Amino acid sequence: MTISPAKTVAVVIGVERYAIGRSWDLDGPALDAARFTCWLVDRGVAPERIHLLAAPLPQNEEEFARLLETTGVRRRPADEATVREVFSRELPGASSDFLIVFAGGHGVLDDDARRVFYADATSTDKRNLDLTNLLRSMRSSVYDRHPRQLVLVDTCMTLVEEMGWRESLPENEFSVGKPVPERDQRALFSAGPGEPAINDDALKTGLFTAVALDELRRLPAESWPPDADGLRVAVQTHLTELRDAGRTTQIPAHVWYRSRTGEDGFVVLPRQSRDGPWPIAVGTIPPLASAFQERPTLQERIARTRAG
Repeated sequence: MTISPAKTVAVVIGVERYAIGRSWDLDGPALDAARFTCWLVDRGVAPERIHLLAAPLPQNEEEFARLLETTGVRRRPADEATVREVFSRELPGASSDFLIVFAGGHGVLDDDARRVFYADATSTDKRNLDLTNLLRSMRSSVYDRHPRQLVLVDTCMTLVEEMGWRESLPENEFSVGKPVPERDQRALFSAGPGEPAINDDALKTGLFTAVALDELRRLPAESWPPDADGLRVAVQTHLTELRDAGRTTQIPAHVWYRSRTGEDGFVVLPRQSRDGPWPIAVGTIPPLASAFQERPTLQERIARTRAG
């Protein structure tokens, strides 16, 4: 079966600003969402087939708009109502040969549920997208028209019990239909259970996203869809090198559901450290930024940004 960008559907989410207040500000996820959108359009995905849901910081609005000005992609809010509308109604009613989802922002691990917070989360109503439930929904007959899926998530997976919150997290699950034997779903997370995901404020990007996009841009123009297994290996290898050099702490985790190969189920990468959990080191970001800027394609992007 030939899969083309023209028959691809994408959902791209990036949240930098939350209703809870400035203490939750993140400098980069919305810009990462814009960069990911640009990559999709460059590869031939139609603008009308890209659902961009974003909440940029005020100081990033101009750059966000500049990145998107030639794409023709419409931006919508990243609040609970809009995100649920996309996943509960718009996508199940649409169809694709390949569905790709990207999400960046704040996240936690609540028991076995990976959660990403909506832009309208408040201190007493921490509205969130239950990714674990969403993946089950996407594997089921609810998403019958989307047989092949790739999900990339750049958020922390901090354990919720370590946050000291008095309130439990609200739940608003997606419908789950019957299992679909031929479903091919791959999900790659920026961090394993209990791990942080580094956001580089200097470059306004998440480390995982920067590495993943760098690898995706290296793919030949005619290569579609992206090789999920190759992407996983490349991203994990590069982040492992940075971790071993003491420049980061995160370890990507993946959840693969591969019924087409006859190997139904999940594979989750655990925390990998010879000396126990990796602490967040003071001063991690500056050497990390220096190390990452050594990558040629990123140097070119920085040069273009400065020139513009």
